[in-house]
Amino acid sequence: AGALAASSELGYYDVNKWKKHGVTEFTFEDVVIDDYTQAQPGCLEAIQGVISEIESTAEQEIVDIFHACDARSLGPQKSSLFVYALENLPQLDYPYAIGAMPAKPVSFACSLLLNATRNPQGRRRALLEAASMITGLVIGRQGTSC
Repeated sequence: AGALAASSELGYYDVNKWKKHGVTEFTFEDVVIDDYTQAQPGCLEAIQGVISEIESTAEQEIVDIFHACDARSLGPQKSSLFVYALENLPQLDYPYAIGAMPAKPVSFACSLLLNATRNPQGRRRALLEAASMITGLVIGRQGTSC
């Protein structure tokens, strides 16, 4: 199952052979969650916290912080683009930097979010900016333009 995080979504597997290979419709997500859980204590809780902050923040503010061109680019929910980034980071979790992607980007993302949760003033803004930075790493956004 560990190789799943380095491969495509499960749609490439023959559904009729999932049981034989120990795969379910949730295996990919389970591997992703396990990566964040093992990366740093408290990371998964920080992720849940920032998703909640994104969803409770005005749409235009999220568009601005994430440097999105419009609200549609966020996805069906305001947090969808960020969740997409989180689901993809484990597939890029190499022990060395590649281009703008830091070494061990899952741990890097956890550090950003955990540091933001410790910001006594402006915790909400720090979390949203950390989420934007993580999303930008995954989608290859450079700078602040959409």
